[in-house]
Amino acid sequence: MKKIFYLGALFLLAVTLANPEAFAFNQKQTRLRERLTTLRNWQLMEDFDLSPEKSQQVFTILKKFDDQRVKLIRQRQNILAELRDAVAAPAPPNDGLEKLMLKLSKTSVKLARIPEQERQALAEIFSPREQARYILFVNDFAKDMRRVIKNKRKQGRNRRY
Repeated sequence: MKKIFYLGALFLLAVTLANPEAFAFNQKQTRLRERLTTLRNWQLMEDFDLSPEKSQQVFTILKKFDDQRVKLIRQRQNILAELRDAVAAPAPPNDGLEKLMLKLSKTSVKLARIPEQERQALAEIFSPREQARYILFVNDFAKDMRRVIKNKRKQGRNRRY
């Protein structure tokens, strides 16, 4: 369940560059992801009282997995687009659909494994108790950010110009 929350929150941060018309939107998403990452890192430093050296180690690990996550989310979005196109074709070839569905499944599995890989990498720096606190931190941070984004969207809809 926690993995789903974690993936869901980070899915909001993902950027797709597949659509050139959405470039401005992608830039906005990229800036949002960067801001959320900065906020996450700052909050992590505060909550865990990290030294500069320890925080640098943690942030290096988190960046590696953030980058992997974004890459896999982009791949997944591209595969879904290919799948939509294939299904919309008059007579999609079954073997092509099977390959796309398998590719989608493999990408989704890789994406779902990231939180555990991240935790294992952090085990070199964090004690088991700190790892558990980190899992709770990620869950709470994601929940808080979803709420903030939801409220911001509501405010945007309620504006009258």
